[in-house]
Amino acid sequence: PKNRQLYRLVASSYFAGLFAMALGRELGDTNAEELLVVGVLSQLPRLLLAHAFPDRYAEVEAQLQTGRLTLDQACRDVFGVGYREVAGEVAQFWNLPEPVAKAVRGEPRTDALGTVLRESARLADLLFGHNATATDSMATSERRLRQALNKPDFKLNPFITRTCEEDPNVARFFRLGPGDIARMIENAGSGRSPAPAPPTPPPAGPDSARPAEAPPEPGVLIGHYLTDLMVSIRRGADINRILLTALEAIFRCVRSECVVLAFRDMSRSTLTGRFHLSSLPRFRATDFRIELSGTPSPLARALTQRQTVQLRARQEMPDSWLERTGLDGVLAVPIEVRGNAVGLCVVGRRDPALFSEQEQVWIEAVVGHVVTAFERVRPK
Repeated sequence: PKNRQLYRLVASSYFAGLFAMALGRELGDTNAEELLVVGVLSQLPRLLLAHAFPDRYAEVEAQLQTGRLTLDQACRDVFGVGYREVAGEVAQFWNLPEPVAKAVRGEPRTDALGTVLRESARLADLLFGHNATATDSMATSERRLRQALNKPDFKLNPFITRTCEEDPNVARFFRLGPGDIARMIENAGSGRSPAPAPPTPPPAGPDSARPAEAPPEPGVLIGHYLTDLMVSIRRGADINRILLTALEAIFRCVRSECVVLAFRDMSRSTLTGRFHLSSLPRFRATDFRIELSGTPSPLARALTQRQTVQLRARQEMPDSWLERTGLDGVLAVPIEVRGNAVGLCVVGRRDPALFSEQEQVWIEAVVGHVVTAFERVRPK
């Protein structure tokens, strides 16, 4: 299934960046964190191909598993154009910085960092079964990395285990525990392809032999997210990271199909979605667009009156984007920064029942942290 393939590619991309950053630290690179971004984005063209052409990309994967073709050759055979050409167009279209663009295009580098980036992507592919896995593949990577790092005693298996254990996202977002990682390493090292990764959300691991733990109660989970937001703000985290965490907090803790953060445009006459999380098919943040002049919708009044409102959408708010999404209940919380109403947090669901007082309190608490984050980064 498409979602399963995309999940494996997303996971493989993240692990490629994670390994690149950890190996960069082994090299003593002072900008090792940048290698995380380079490693992740180096896999971007594959993600785009798999998302846009899932069936044809599955053919590419099948050809790679035979071990007879490279990725560039397999793409040329299936799509009529080589992977490097696709990657070059993606890098140009996204206007990626040149160091990242080179990695995306797969341009060869002969220095140690070049080896680190290549082997990081290769290791991630081996773990998630995106390439043919010859029995000596892990050993070959270990040998190349020993030479690049100038560390004759470097051991690949403990490195992978340690790196995954030290990164909380491996367990938190991919739900892979030590037992899962150990099995993936064993499969990759023995030449057995791992079982196909399940679609998002990922498996319940760690260690599937144990009964799966029940998901945390929303009341407990929202406490974790609010704490995470407070710590991130205190540490001066990037505002985009804070906004994405806020979206995730609401989407996971409040029953909903759609969460949008919308802001005024430069003319201040239109409210447009900028960030979102949604289970709605083909929904984009920019699908949310409301004119603030003329006869404003109830959502516009929520912004100008600076108060939380919730509506039975189809009865009280016949906006065109609601007709497309089929949402029945909407709650909107204004985002007010130093006295200026700059945007809205809009939560929608296909249920006309009103949001509970508890749900409203949670959403307003998350928005309060978003406001604090903006006030910290914007000049007075």
